[in-house]
Amino acid sequence: MSATPRASARRSPRSSSRRTSRRWTRAGSAAAAPITSSGSAGSPRFIVEAKKPAIAIDDDKDAIFQTKVYAWNSTIPFAVLTDFEQFRLYDTTLKPIFNDPRRGLVNEFSLDYDKYESKW
Repeated sequence: MSATPRASARRSPRSSSRRTSRRWTRAGSAAAAPITSSGSAGSPRFIVEAKKPAIAIDDDKDAIFQTKVYAWNSTIPFAVLTDFEQFRLYDTTLKPIFNDPRRGLVNEFSLDYDKYESKW
């Protein structure tokens, strides 16, 4: 038998980008990559992780930890966690600790939907 390369072994530029986006996905979940916002010179300054409104973003340790780990691993200094009813900003220069979800929370930026109009 002759050895021929398998079709799946060939990579196109498109499959390469798919592989990159998968690194953001939690194992066994259909979570999408966080939205990344770029700062000056194209280096990201913060990420935004959006959760469905049913998730209590102030209390859900998994959601908070996931958001902070994304930014920490990418050396992005800030992460925003939102369910569109609330926005929470975290300083991700501090190492995320699962059992300390308040670590890095920037209280001055905590914003709830009923305050949107007065803040903007």
